[in-house]
Amino acid sequence: MERVETCSNYSSSNEQIMKKFERAINTATKLSGALNYAAEYRMTITYSDHTMLSTIYH
Repeated sequence: MERVETCSNYSSSNEQIMKKFERAINTATKLSGALNYAAEYRMTITYSDHTMLSTIYH
């Protein structure tokens, strides 16, 4: 699996990579809020039938 070290746009049509990414999001452990920063990520997924899912993570 390709690693992306910096924040940047990333595109992949590899189904295996997308499944790993989805599993990582769905199984991530929420932190207790002890960190003193807030990161915001905007993610848009475009499926092969051209439908889109757009989400903002805080």
